[in-house]
Amino acid sequence: MEKRSWLQKMREWEYWPFHWLYGPIYIIFVGYLARSGFRFFFSAANPKIENGGFVLESKKAVYDILPKGSYPHTLYFEPGVLVADLIQEIQNAALLYPLVLKPDIGGRGRAVVIIRHEEELHYYVPKYDMPFLVQPWVAYTEEVGIFYVKYPGEKQGKITGIVGKAFGAVTGDGVSSIQQLIIADERLKLYMKSLEEQLSRRLLEIVPAGKKEILVPFGNHARGTAFFNWSHLADERLNKWANDLIARIDGFYYGRLDIRYDNWEALLNDGAFS
Repeated sequence: MEKRSWLQKMREWEYWPFHWLYGPIYIIFVGYLARSGFRFFFSAANPKIENGGFVLESKKAVYDILPKGSYPHTLYFEPGVLVADLIQEIQNAALLYPLVLKPDIGGRGRAVVIIRHEEELHYYVPKYDMPFLVQPWVAYTEEVGIFYVKYPGEKQGKITGIVGKAFGAVTGDGVSSIQQLIIADERLKLYMKSLEEQLSRRLLEIVPAGKKEILVPFGNHARGTAFFNWSHLADERLNKWANDLIARIDGFYYGRLDIRYDNWEALLNDGAFS
């Protein structure tokens, strides 16, 4: 199985090493760097976000410039916080389980965990050696990444690409365990090591026949989510939706909006998203 997995990774470019994929961009980057003389020349694209949002930006600082109600209620904590104090703040904010813990600075879904019971906070919170956030779990079932560009001085920008996301899932047969279903899945078996860490004892559970069990509820490729090109959805309505939203975000001109929703029409017409 391991040999086939390795060969599959070589055949499909989405699994190639990071530097293989982005090598050509490094050459372009050096050219722009030489011309501008400034290492972070691109940070001017989003002047209200550290480093333009390219790297090492604070999630909390980004949330602070977003319109209220467009993102989950967010609590910020420094490493070493007492679990009892954290629980008290969660209760004061009336946040309900499940909760999400995530590093304030990070990416690719690293160190993001779902907390379903208060007892789990005692296990996970001491593991964070960096500032982290606590948020209520967003229950919307779908997710897209919408890339947007607007030139300074212009009132309207445009969507240049959309990534559809399919969370890693298995469908039960009433006999096989989650672990066996993962091994039988050509894609998910490539993430076996990561899934073992995430699922732990759940690997031995038997999934009822016909039931779809989402194993990776995070929209990150590194955690097992599949990405698809949905750029055909960038119609006039979606561009208007994006422009209306981004007009309320000070200093944002270039980047990706990760949007959770249940229904595309409700997203566009009713603002049912996060």
